[in-house]
Amino acid sequence: SQKTDLNCNEVSPVATDVAFGIWGSADILFGGFEKPMSKSFDSVVSWDYLSGKPNVLSKITVNHAVTSLKVSNQGSYLSFGSTGNMAVQGMGTGVVSIYDASALRTSLSKHLAAHTIYTPQNDHNDVSMSLCETRVVCCGADNTACVYDVRYLKRRFRSGKTQEIAHLAHGHDSALGEVDKIGINAGMWTKAGLVITGGEDGLVKVWDVNRENGVVVAEYGIPEGKLSRISAISLSF
Repeated sequence: SQKTDLNCNEVSPVATDVAFGIWGSADILFGGFEKPMSKSFDSVVSWDYLSGKPNVLSKITVNHAVTSLKVSNQGSYLSFGSTGNMAVQGMGTGVVSIYDASALRTSLSKHLAAHTIYTPQNDHNDVSMSLCETRVVCCGADNTACVYDVRYLKRRFRSGKTQEIAHLAHGHDSALGEVDKIGINAGMWTKAGLVITGGEDGLVKVWDVNRENGVVVAEYGIPEGKLSRISAISLSF
């Protein structure tokens, strides 16, 4: 193994997430960062980590801290949600950004998002693209998960928010009696196009999002009396 230091003086000292590219973006390492108030720091930075001396390839600046930085299944897209900084929780913008991952190896002055989703959520706990790279599930701190199809993002509500193809409202209620609920913590897609979510209630739920507002088709929980948060979900394909 070899230790490599990735230096960039224009980012926040607090990293929120990292993601390795795959397939067409396999040589790129992406890093997401907090967005300090009143400071012009880059939010997402990419490096060519396979080279002997990693260079900064590109930078993205958004008006929020980055959360759930992920590369899609085929390596085509880099997606991330928004959240408030650790010292300013609840200040996320509700915007989910999706970029062409391979394009982020070029040093442009300004990279434009391939898709921008304006969700009704402020803070995102998880953002996940489907295996076919056409749908996105955005899991929020407000106990909702919103599902979008990137092919039809021009459909908007009067509020300016992007129209969902499914809204999994209050999918997971906090069973801990907390006033400030953390909500749905994790979301994933199956090969069949079903959405799996895990939340504060210790339950894993499987949703058919092709039915109106999403319908729970299966539910799994831990033994009664052993309540615990579901903080991550992993599937083998």
